Amino acid sequence: MCQALGRGIAVNRWILLFLSLFFYCTKAVGQNFPVPPDTKVGVVSEQANVQGMRLKIQRITSPQPLQQVLAFYKQLWADKGIVSTFQSWTMIGNKIADKFYNVQLQSNSQGTWGYLSVSDLPKRLQQNALPKTLSSSEFPAMNGSQILDSQSHNDLLNNSKTVMLFNSFSVAANSQYYLKYYQQRGWQVKQNSEGSALKARVLVLSNGAQNISLTIHQRNNRTLVIANVIEGKLIGG
Repeated sequence: MCQALGRGIAVNRWILLFLSLFFYCTKAVGQNFPVPPDTKVGVVSEQANVQGMRLKIQRITSPQPLQQVLAFYKQLWADKGIVSTFQSWTMIGNKIADKFYNVQLQSNSQGTWGYLSVSDLPKRLQQNALPKTLSSSEFPAMNGSQILDSQSHNDLLNNSKTVMLFNSFSVAANSQYYLKYYQQRGWQVKQNSEGSALKARVLVLSNGAQNISLTIHQRNNRTLVIANVIEGKLIGG
């Protein structure tokens, strides 16, 4: 394996999904991001920039079923890959050196399709290149949390928001904070990965037409929180 550059609507929709995880790699991405046999790769963006974070995104299609494609990356990244789900997406990511590689997948009638992305998020974290402090009016967070990215998306059926932040508290402390915050406001827990084999803590809560998915993971003495919030619209109401 060679180390190399290495989470809506259109680009923003899957940027939130790529942000919903953490970036990793084995072979050089771009022309060298590893893919299963018979997988077709197309470039979405050679170099995008989200609040100073550089990322490259590619679209893939494979005749293999989703679980087989996922198994390819699990084997490739051994025990370092983080698997998460959000709605119809299954995602796996891994960090190598100062790059973060992420794969997000969805089944279709031809097999599997999805996106590959690489960002320099680990480098940004190392350099403390995160000057923006999160306002409690933007999104609930523990004291001292800093925001990496915040994006809002609107389409015909949903209003959605993606927030990515970090702080110095533990995964357990962040998890308890969000569980308490939302449950006190009438939200119901739909998924809680506590005690599972997942390296990240995944929480999914709902309140009527509102849904939130939180992925909480610790790296380099910091905890990264990625929140995807979706509010369904009333059609014809």
